Amino acid sequence: MHRRVFIACCVCLVAARVDGQTIGPVAAYAFSEGDGAVTVDTSGGGNAGALTASSLWTASGRYGNALTLGGDTDGVTVPASPSLDVGTGLTIEAWVRLASIDGYPLSSTLGS
Repeated sequence: MHRRVFIACCVCLVAARVDGQTIGPVAAYAFSEGDGAVTVDTSGGGNAGALTASSLWTASGRYGNALTLGGDTDGVTVPASPSLDVGTGLTIEAWVRLASIDGYPLSSTLGS
């Protein structure tokens, strides 16, 4: 079994809409909550996400709190919303720290 463990500190979805609407983030998640089962959409779009499976909060993020995701079902689920209909273009930004790939710790192969 291959397991990928990573810590997500921030994810931002940016869309440029062709239909003349405002260009900018449609969702942004800082994962700064530190506890609970929900992460807030800091873009102002109101697209809160629910933590799934065994997603865990950690205080070891790049800028404070973050999520530790280690299983195939870990993550954040965001309900469908018209504000997330990005048309034909989308940019995803993320701060991610990989802890291991395919069972091999990165600290022993890439340094820390």
